[in-house]
Amino acid sequence: MRYKIQAIMLAMAAILLMAARLQPLYTVQNRPMSPPVAQKLKDDAFAHLFADAAMRKGWRPMPLAPGQIRATPIIRSKHSVTVDILYNREFYSIAIVDSEALNEAGGRIHPAANKAVKALQDSIQAALSRQSF
Repeated sequence: MRYKIQAIMLAMAAILLMAARLQPLYTVQNRPMSPPVAQKLKDDAFAHLFADAAMRKGWRPMPLAPGQIRATPIIRSKHSVTVDILYNREFYSIAIVDSEALNEAGGRIHPAANKAVKALQDSIQAALSRQSF
């Protein structure tokens, strides 16, 4: 009986430790684009800019509609996260829409997913900066 209680306590501790590692979902909401970039690029160039920035970080972008790209990288071999990149001439947003094996629950997710989304955002910002010159 004593060993059963210890095993249950150990399992509960493991679950609590896993939950403590989760972070709130990282999203980018209406990040402004600089006016020179908005004026300089044509609509199809925007799609190319966002897709290229995603590919540079190992994401597989797929256009869904004008102003919307869905992208998925492979994090390790069995983990993945899918995001939607929404954009127009003034703003862009990145939101996680699906994940696999990253413990997503209740608006929280494994830090690896947030790290991948932040890297994607950095790549997009770098691409936008290159265009402003």
